[in-house]
Amino acid sequence: AMCAIYSGLSFNETNHRLPELYKSLRDALRGNFEISVNPAGQVSVDEFVEFSKNSPAKVVVADYDSNLMVTSKTDSMYDLYGQMYMKFSELVAEPYNKLLFVASQPKIVAWGNSVIGLTDIGESSRKQHAADMIITKGREVSSPNHLSIINIPKNRRGETDLQAYSIRLSNGRTKIVPKSVYKSLLQYPDKKEFTESEIDAMCDDMNRRLAYQ
Repeated sequence: AMCAIYSGLSFNETNHRLPELYKSLRDALRGNFEISVNPAGQVSVDEFVEFSKNSPAKVVVADYDSNLMVTSKTDSMYDLYGQMYMKFSELVAEPYNKLLFVASQPKIVAWGNSVIGLTDIGESSRKQHAADMIITKGREVSSPNHLSIINIPKNRRGETDLQAYSIRLSNGRTKIVPKSVYKSLLQYPDKKEFTESEIDAMCDDMNRRLAYQ
């Protein structure tokens, strides 16, 4: 997936050229990328944080929080996630000063929402309290073409409820589009593998129309 996103090629073409594209991606990153794949529930949040502290990485991504094990005797989700996010906070403080992204699932009842708000955050409100910024991605269930609205329901240092309209392309890239183009894409009743050039053309056409008005 990362090779497809990096190259802009479709997943199918990426699979046929994987060795070549992987080498190109690795050379571009210059070793500044490390990934660890582990079974869910086998790595504790304490192990994750300690490993990340000793890593030279400046940006750390945990995907996702419910996959990490918390060594606690409490059955309270509020307390469990409180302990987890308190531990996460060690990475962003002195002397580590890392940028930490923690992927998370919204509440099940919100899975079909086009806009995910602050009250839709799953498991525990403790993560709402701990996070400096929360970025959500909803889903347009009426469309088969991977349309979604990105929202910022919490931001300690800026505006909230800022929304961007997007489509996920056949190469895995997420493309931000104007609201007018998004509404147009919603009208497609059938699944269509839009290419990046097609979406760019739609955006250019919309910009030309606005310029003529």
